[in-house]
Amino acid sequence: MGDIRREKNDFFIKRKAMKRRYYSEILSMLETHKFKEVASKYYDLAIKLTKRKDLRTGALLILLQGLCLLKEEESYTLVKKNIDEFLNSLGVNKKLVKDTFSIMVILFIIDIKVYTLDKYFPKIKGMLEILPLFEEEKQLLDI
Repeated sequence: MGDIRREKNDFFIKRKAMKRRYYSEILSMLETHKFKEVASKYYDLAIKLTKRKDLRTGALLILLQGLCLLKEEESYTLVKKNIDEFLNSLGVNKKLVKDTFSIMVILFIIDIKVYTLDKYFPKIKGMLEILPLFEEEKQLLDI
């Protein structure tokens, strides 16, 4: 987790540079709380960026997509299915992306919710707070 903290600023600078091109529509939709539509946009953008070999950003977007769906109170199996579909679309990069911090966190959140292990939510909150998120995305951390 130390690496994630150290790389947060560099990763955020990279995301900030892409903000107008990729994120402006998503962020405006987040302000109006259209989480289901935002989840779809995050998924599409994740596919697009992973095709351009930006695997780390793609994994982060899948985490954000999962958080949007959880915020909409979608079923955990649907969220897990979307993650699996994304990972299966990656081919040889599947294992590499599956082991990223973002994917591991969303899978952990799903497990906590499925098994109602609420005592772990404060730890999850701490993990999520080190992610390089825009202000508009920080509302997704309240799951």
